[in-house]
Amino acid sequence: MTPDGWRIRAIGDFAQQISDRAGAEELPILSVSKDLGIVLQTEKFKRRIASDDTSNYKRVRFDQFVYDPMLLWAGNVGRQRRVPEGLVSPAYTVFEIGADVDPDFLLYFLKRPEMLYVYKGISRGTNVRRQKALFSDFAALSFPFPSPAEQRKIAAILSSVDDAIEASQGVIAQIQVVKKAIMADLLTKGLPGRHKKFKKTEVGEVPEEWEVCSIDSLGIETESTVRSGPFGSSMKTKDFAPTGVPVLTIQSLGHGELLREGLFYVGEEKARELAEYKVRPNDVVFSRVADIGRCAAISADEAGWLISPNLSRIRLNPKRADARFLMYLITTGASVLRQVKMVAGNAGRPVISSSTLRELRLPVPALPEQHAIAAAGQEFERRLSEEREFLTQVQKAKSALIFVLLTGEVRVRVDGERAA
Repeated sequence: MTPDGWRIRAIGDFAQQISDRAGAEELPILSVSKDLGIVLQTEKFKRRIASDDTSNYKRVRFDQFVYDPMLLWAGNVGRQRRVPEGLVSPAYTVFEIGADVDPDFLLYFLKRPEMLYVYKGISRGTNVRRQKALFSDFAALSFPFPSPAEQRKIAAILSSVDDAIEASQGVIAQIQVVKKAIMADLLTKGLPGRHKKFKKTEVGEVPEEWEVCSIDSLGIETESTVRSGPFGSSMKTKDFAPTGVPVLTIQSLGHGELLREGLFYVGEEKARELAEYKVRPNDVVFSRVADIGRCAAISADEAGWLISPNLSRIRLNPKRADARFLMYLITTGASVLRQVKMVAGNAGRPVISSSTLRELRLPVPALPEQHAIAAAGQEFERRLSEEREFLTQVQKAKSALIFVLLTGEVRVRVDGERAA
């Protein structure tokens, strides 16, 4: 049912295809992506991929729309707001709209998730990667549209939500920059004002009171400090279950955090068979294959979980080392990162063995200072967690608003009228 006051219109009623060519003029080359919209081609592909001869490329002016006919079904449509004028591939479709449709509103409308099913319906071709959406079919699509005034109000509401999302993303990025700088300083100079004298060591200049030692010296004498995960033959795909004992993988480790979405599970019987690979509080789990450097400190919540074959478990003596401190040292400490990069090599699939891991030289303060440095890192993590949760909630709110506002399920107040 069409919302009261809305009018069903075909896109072709207000959109006109544009096919102006570049000719001899040199202009920035643009590309259209699903998530970023219209961007400079060098930003999307990290290099120019356009032909040397761009005379047949299409000219796209500021505020015109572009879509990729062969990827419209994936959401590759955007509005050109990067440069006053640019060029796009001759395979792209360029169109402009009349003054009776708000361009901000239309972009939100064309980018809403439900439109992907519509785009798939007009994309023709036997190969899914070659299905093409002709402008004639795109222009024939009809939808209920509100008045221009209501379009502008809806767009303003959604734009304000986007501003909040962008601001939150900026805060997260800034916290990460500050965290990296402060933690790098703490891990080489110690707590501010605590140390007056420094010494030169094989890992660089560190406070005189600190020692440079191996991972083994921080472990428990009666146990193996570093243990690699089980052989692949000991943990196969058939062993995984929907629920049970969690198994940590490379994907479940961040660079200093544990990402629970990357977990697998095995049954209790398999977990008992692999009991020697279980983790406990104050362990550090380290990725020793491929994306080396991913690691996380184990807390009481993760006690009893298992490590997968591509991980190593570092078991620390709680009287000698704080797992969170070692985690930050591995992920942020410049001297340790250099060693890890050096021993892992530059192969396509770098690997660091348990014996090599044991040989890393670590600048380590006394335990109380380790705790204090780790606490500083945790405070940054707390701030990041709060901001990420806020960002998630705002993004969810935007998704809900897009659905109810662009379908007319919830109406907005325009020019003093009461919203439905």
